[in-house]
Amino acid sequence: VDANLVHAARSLGAPRRLVISHVILPAALPAVVSGARLSMGVAWMALVAGEIVGGDAGIGWRILWYQEFFQMDRVMAAILVVGVLGLAADTALRLLQQRASRWNPAPEATP
Repeated sequence: VDANLVHAARSLGAPRRLVISHVILPAALPAVVSGARLSMGVAWMALVAGEIVGGDAGIGWRILWYQEFFQMDRVMAAILVVGVLGLAADTALRLLQQRASRWNPAPEATP
């Protein structure tokens, strides 16, 4: 958070509670949501990998179980479910990120 913003709010007489709620949190929220979005992908992969390696329930365990019995159609369906759920979580966090930083839009991707 830019220290000048905090100093400006304090010099205008804002109490600490208002500085936190109106300056610090709004300035930090885009970075927090961005970090959550990045970590969601890693957490999702770790969850499925953990279920495959040592789980006795869950979608990762089902993928391994279907694979052991050569039910490749179900393996592919379960992998598709993992992908769709990951995409849904990323989309939800992306929308939250856009809403949290309306004043600071993300740069457009260039080819």
